[in-house]
Amino acid sequence: MKTSAPLNALLSVIVPLHNAGGDAKGYLLPIIEAVSGLFSDFEIVVVDNGSDAGSMPNYAALAQELPNLQIYQLISRVDFEVAAWAGVENSLGDYALVFDPLNEDLSCLSQAVSAILDGRDIVFVRNTMPHHYGAAERIFVRVFHRLFRALSGVDPDQETPHWRLLTKRVVSAILQEPRPVMRFRTLQSIGGFSKTTLSYSAPRRDAGGEVLVPRLRRPVNLMLSTTMLPLRLVSMMALLGAILNLFYSGYVLVIAFVRG
Repeated sequence: MKTSAPLNALLSVIVPLHNAGGDAKGYLLPIIEAVSGLFSDFEIVVVDNGSDAGSMPNYAALAQELPNLQIYQLISRVDFEVAAWAGVENSLGDYALVFDPLNEDLSCLSQAVSAILDGRDIVFVRNTMPHHYGAAERIFVRVFHRLFRALSGVDPDQETPHWRLLTKRVVSAILQEPRPVMRFRTLQSIGGFSKTTLSYSAPRRDAGGEVLVPRLRRPVNLMLSTTMLPLRLVSMMALLGAILNLFYSGYVLVIAFVRG
C-alpha cells in the first residue's frame, strides 16, 4: 500500500550518537527532510551515548534550532541497542524508527512505511555495504559470526540490523517484558508480530578513531542475549573446576593422613 499524502501519525526517530559534536546537525537535517514528507508529525530523539562533555553544548544549540528535537544523555557508553532502547521507551510516536546515521541512510524509508501500512509490525532494513573494520576487528567479526550462527541459527548480518521501524503495539509489548532491553536487542526472535526485512546498499561513514572494545561489546551482548549456551558452558566449567578442586582436597588429606 502506498500513499502520496503524509501519513496522519506521529513518527519518533531515535538516533543514538557518540561524540558527534558539531557533526550532529549534519546527521539530523537529512532525517528531518526525509520524514517530513511522509508523516504529518514527527519527533527526533537523540540519545547521547556517553559522549565527552563538549558535545552537550552543541546539542543544546540544536534544540533551539531544529524542530521537535529531544535529547537524552547517558552517563556512560553502552552498546547500540541499549542506547536505542533508551530513546524508544521515552518516545511518544505511533511508530518508532531506530536509525544509525553513521552506517545507514533513509533511501528505503518509503518502502518501510509501505510495509507497515500493509500490516507489518516490524520492518528491518539492512545495508549490505561492508563495515569499515581494522585487521584485528575483522578477524574477531568473522569468528563471532560463525560462532553466533552455530549457537543460535541466526545470521547477525542478515537479521540484526540497527535500522528498524516498529509500531506502537510492538513497543508496548516490549515494555511489558521483565528485561525489555534484552527483548529489544533480540527483536528478530520475538513472536506474535509480522516482520519483514528490506535490503539496500549505501556507503558507510568511517567511524575513525573508534576504540575496538566498545565496538565489540554489541556482538558479545547479542550472543549472550540470544542463547544460554555460552552461560551453560561457563557453568559447566565452573562445576568441573569445583569437582577437581574437591578431588585435589581429598588427595591432600589422604597424603597428609598416610604420612602422619
